Amino acid sequence: MSGAPRLPSICVGVLVRSLLLLLFLSLSIFRVDGRRRNPTLESSNPSETAGRRLTESNDESEGATTTSALLRHVSNDDGSSRSLIGTNVDVPKATTPDDHLVTNLPLLKDFEAKHWAGLLPVNDKGDGYLFYWLFAPDPKVLQEEKDRGRVKQDESNVPLVLWLNGGPACSSMDGLWLENGPFRLDTGNGNGEWGNIKLDPHSWHHAPAYVLYVDQPVGTGLAFTTSGNYPNNDQRVNEDFYYFLTEFMKLHGPNLNVQKNSDGLLTLGRPFFFSGESHAGHYIPSMMNYIRKQNANPKTLKQRQNGGVVMPLSGALIGNGWFDPVYQYSAHEAAYGYGLIGKAQKRSLALAEEKCQADLRKGRYTSGACFGLLEKVVSNSLGKGNDFVVSQYDQRVWEKRRFARDFPPGHKEVEAFLGRTHIVANAPIESVLSAIHAMPSWESGQRYRECTDPPYNALKHQDGLGVVGDIVEVLEDDTQKTRLLFFNGVHDLICNHVGNENALEALPWKYRAEYINAERYGWNAASTNKLGGYMKEFQNLGFLKVLDSGHMVPMDVPSIALDMVRAFVYHEPFNTFRQDINPVSESEVPQNSNGCNDCPVCEECTMQTCEERFQVSKGSSMLSGIGWGVTAFCAMAGCYCLYFYGSKLLCRRRRQKYYSDASGTVELSASSAASNGGYSDVDNDVASESDGLFYGDNEEFEDQKIDLSDPSFGGSDDDSTRRRVRGLS
Repeated sequence: MSGAPRLPSICVGVLVRSLLLLLFLSLSIFRVDGRRRNPTLESSNPSETAGRRLTESNDESEGATTTSALLRHVSNDDGSSRSLIGTNVDVPKATTPDDHLVTNLPLLKDFEAKHWAGLLPVNDKGDGYLFYWLFAPDPKVLQEEKDRGRVKQDESNVPLVLWLNGGPACSSMDGLWLENGPFRLDTGNGNGEWGNIKLDPHSWHHAPAYVLYVDQPVGTGLAFTTSGNYPNNDQRVNEDFYYFLTEFMKLHGPNLNVQKNSDGLLTLGRPFFFSGESHAGHYIPSMMNYIRKQNANPKTLKQRQNGGVVMPLSGALIGNGWFDPVYQYSAHEAAYGYGLIGKAQKRSLALAEEKCQADLRKGRYTSGACFGLLEKVVSNSLGKGNDFVVSQYDQRVWEKRRFARDFPPGHKEVEAFLGRTHIVANAPIESVLSAIHAMPSWESGQRYRECTDPPYNALKHQDGLGVVGDIVEVLEDDTQKTRLLFFNGVHDLICNHVGNENALEALPWKYRAEYINAERYGWNAASTNKLGGYMKEFQNLGFLKVLDSGHMVPMDVPSIALDMVRAFVYHEPFNTFRQDINPVSESEVPQNSNGCNDCPVCEECTMQTCEERFQVSKGSSMLSGIGWGVTAFCAMAGCYCLYFYGSKLLCRRRRQKYYSDASGTVELSASSAASNGGYSDVDNDVASESDGLFYGDNEEFEDQKIDLSDPSFGGSDDDSTRRRVRGLS
């Protein structure tokens, strides 16, 4: 018989089904988790989804049946997101700081520092408002630092530190209540009444500093919009935030030393620092560059309808930041260093990273090739068939597959306190929101959740878009001399220290070569006088690797985080011990016999290692000598395997939405939100029996479960047995 042989019908069926499966996989859109929100992982709990998706239902039990409740979600012609919501919301205009002074917050006792909270507009139309919470320096610490000489007697060098969480669209109340703010909730003994709010001694207002937490963009946390227009790019985010910040500076002028300069323009008189983590690494450089340009144009400031305020930028602290996806999607180098994968697997993932980088350079900012890089490491971290995987927020932590997300510890309590996800008998939602001047948010239909979908959906299309240009412009502005400190918990995977270091060394700024070859130091944290991390800096750029921490550094090592912010804002050195190893730049790396630099990936080999390049060449020669029939058989067998195992993988992944909730959150932290330095909030920090969060450093698998009775929980920063479960940002 002549011609090609006929394929058996079963093979044809398998082939067709395999192709359909591949088509389905290519069209599937995976929602993103919280704070760096990972687009490959999401929550699968239907009841949780129904209760948390703010744009799909009205909760009558929460009094959301008024005309101002969120009704439905539509899209504008320009691609931005819009919800049809009520517009009859009255936001009283604050004219003095006392209008926003918090005096009667339920459950708060014996807190000495003044604090203010409220809503301020994002434009002159008044259809959008951001929520803020500002804390004055702790008065006792302030006096102590005056006596030491760190703080001037007129307090003019006490800085304003602004904190932002990421997401995008995750609330900065995580920072306030779970990381570096002064408050921790106490859920009591289970009788429906909660205990008094606990005070964290490592709060950043003890630096001392004025510390400002902001929910942004509109639709995040307690920030809301009555028009339903959510910012869909950096320009709109920056415009809204700058307008809000101007209103904030004018309102709190007496506290912030805002006075007219020689040009008659209002000018901030305190050192001003941005800070934040995760996706805030995208927000912060973009916002700072926008402010920098406004500062440089006094005429524009003076002509603004709402008046102008010059805001000199002193610096920024960016923790585990997401700022250059070209280098940061990948986790294979960090995973190899942790021992999660082998060298051959690392090379395989390096090749996959090249596809991701090629997509990003073509402007494909939601590339599936990029989203899959971390997911491959996490899902295979403990082996197929294992019920556990490592946390993408802390590689020391194991968590159960297909488990409902309960991370970071305490976030659900914050949602109950600020959003009434369940009733707190002695803290009615009306009393809480009235105390912080946020009732208009409730009346608009906005319900506080850790992370929310509408503003995220408006911004997710630029997940792979970096802000390298903004960073370079801020660094090279000699008129403002803004200092940038990037810090990284060394156990994070999703924004890991290797990717961040690669991105920083690739910054195309004028001191790139000097920064790459700068000396590296061990840094002793002042509070413990023990090694807190490793610092490398040149001119106004620094990179600090923080030991014993994951994605949320202030939650993991709160006392060290406070030491870090204090040293940075008060210009104290990080160079305790110099490492006596001479740096060598990549151009000086010797070449091997194949003509390639001895590095994992090099451009001379078209972004492949030398070994991989020659292996591909050999493979091509062998394949050319194989008959087409054998090749076809192998292809069909591969399709069948893909169909059989791929179907199982797809089902597993669709169930495996434990990484996030319906709001699109991914706060993966299940351990001590503030367990260090002698401070322990047991109710918030300790994962419960149902949390599914486990240690990854015990000898026997059966021993991985967290022992809630372990008396070592709640130890100091150097307590090697303390809880290590991580949260995101």
